[in-house]
Amino acid sequence: MSLTAVTLVMLSATIHVVWNVLTKSSVSPKAFSLVKGTFLIIISLCALPAFPLRSIPMDVWIYVGLSGVIHGVYIWALSTAYETGDISFVYPVARSAPAFVPSLPSSSSGREYPCGVHSGSRSSSSVYF
Repeated sequence: MSLTAVTLVMLSATIHVVWNVLTKSSVSPKAFSLVKGTFLIIISLCALPAFPLRSIPMDVWIYVGLSGVIHGVYIWALSTAYETGDISFVYPVARSAPAFVPSLPSSSSGREYPCGVHSGSRSSSSVYF
């Protein structure tokens, strides 16, 4: 991996930790998240003219919108958890939970799915939940 890639990964990890600590230590985690989100939306809207948005298929915009809604719910839930929970418990659970989300459909149905079916890989082995 190049030095630039490693630097960007480390910068991203640092930013995530910092904003989570700031959210937890704020007087109102939900208000802090709202201000942070509003600031990020403003920056994103200012950057939009630099991207060829017309070349993105309309079907993709549905997923962009759904992703935004899901992310908003995630931030609201995380902020709510920070209001009552300790960061040493909330942060690791919140950061690792997405790794387990793909297993929910299979664990609730009792069906057998090929490994990687949720991540798009083409593995032939199977896992039973």
